[in-house]
Amino acid sequence: MIIIIKREKRSEHATLSKVYVDGKYFCLALEDSVRDEKIPGSTAIPAGQYNVQLRKAGGMHARYSRLYPGLHRGMAQMMQVPNFEYVYIHIGNYFSDTAGCVLVGDYWKMKDGDYAVYGSTRTYLQLYVLMCKAWDNGEKVTVEIVWGPAFEEQCLS
Repeated sequence: MIIIIKREKRSEHATLSKVYVDGKYFCLALEDSVRDEKIPGSTAIPAGQYNVQLRKAGGMHARYSRLYPGLHRGMAQMMQVPNFEYVYIHIGNYFSDTAGCVLVGDYWKMKDGDYAVYGSTRTYLQLYVLMCKAWDNGEKVTVEIVWGPAFEEQCLS
């Protein structure tokens, strides 16, 4: 399974992207701002390709296990992200929820001058089930983060 996160727009603190699963549009994603220098918990991860594996330890895993018993098998962790640890795909709405991770949702709005995604829980659970099916079928799950043309133009201006 290949998940493409195509960065499209940015605001002061947030990056809004379109997410494609195996070539088909699936949802939106929200990340922190893309920065030249990393600010811990407030910077989007570098563009690139990352394997996704289940992490079955830590506070988020415990919380999601309680919230989604029978479904949750571990946090969807993007592996070997340079200068980052514990980068997950998870539920949230605002840049303040990201902590350097990727949030998913089905629509966006501006909130206090920054992008926010909504419908996050429903969207996350749908994506999580797809990832679990891929793993159950012996498939590798990868996330590739790319810059869309509109995003590059914003960064150059």
